[in-house]
Amino acid sequence: MTIDFRAFLNNWDRANTTSPQFEPLPPVPVEMYNPFKDVIDSQRAALMNAKIPLLEMPVADEVDIQRKAAEEIKSKRVKNSAVRAELGDDFLKKVKEVAKRLNCNYKDLIGLMNSESGLNPRARNKRSRATGLIQFMPSTARELGTTVDELQNMSAIDQLDYVEKYLANAKRIRFGSKEKLDAGELYALTYLPARANRSVLAQRGEKYYSWNKGLDLNNDGKITKEELAQRVERKQVSDMYFA
Repeated sequence: MTIDFRAFLNNWDRANTTSPQFEPLPPVPVEMYNPFKDVIDSQRAALMNAKIPLLEMPVADEVDIQRKAAEEIKSKRVKNSAVRAELGDDFLKKVKEVAKRLNCNYKDLIGLMNSESGLNPRARNKRSRATGLIQFMPSTARELGTTVDELQNMSAIDQLDYVEKYLANAKRIRFGSKEKLDAGELYALTYLPARANRSVLAQRGEKYYSWNKGLDLNNDGKITKEELAQRVERKQVSDMYFA
């Protein structure tokens, strides 16, 4: 059955209606990219503003909404956007290959890089000169056979080689090369590799804490591996971001 929703609204006597009470939508992670959210929210807003009683309101087909949104996104691929220009067409494919060799979830690896640099291979901390996708320190860059200036001038694709090299070396020392890395362990290897096998990595009063107190998500004076995992998960993005 097809409903002419616009005609239905035009003929509706709004004077005798009240706003329906809707159940809230499930919360969306703060940084999670959702290509369909704006479309779905606009559809819901239209229904809310119509002031239609709940029992008589047509149910929006969210699957159909998402399908139409996907078609629109497909017709407007981000091939000319800053994302494509910075990361390149094959970035996601290479991230998956690196994650497979590191034995970690590729979404966690993306979340780590997004947390550290916003997925910007040229990102640089003015104070520490940490540079690139996982914010390589100058001393770390030298150990990997390069410099932060060279890293800053690399493409994201080329820089992934150094991301893998660093994480593979750190993993081998702390966990063994064949172990599977979870999100917290992956971030710990970048944040404080010497303590990566601890559950609490830093506490208030230590320089490692004061420099990174934003990682203390519950403000209890400790930065834990569990909190690092939560941050990685919040920073994950949909594969559609790279499409």
